[in-house]
Amino acid sequence: MMDSTLLDVMVVCEDGQARRPELTMAVDVATRSITAAVPEPASDPYADSLIGDK
Repeated sequence: MMDSTLLDVMVVCEDGQARRPELTMAVDVATRSITAAVPEPASDPYADSLIGDK
């Protein structure tokens, strides 16, 4: 199972802009183990709809 959520913190990105990061996690349902966790700057939902990512 995979899920993504915005975190309730602000971070300063490489370009100097403050943004809320998004955390994407993969969980093994059988063992309830976290198999991957990737924090990254949240993307712009409008831009994602233009390129069809989400």
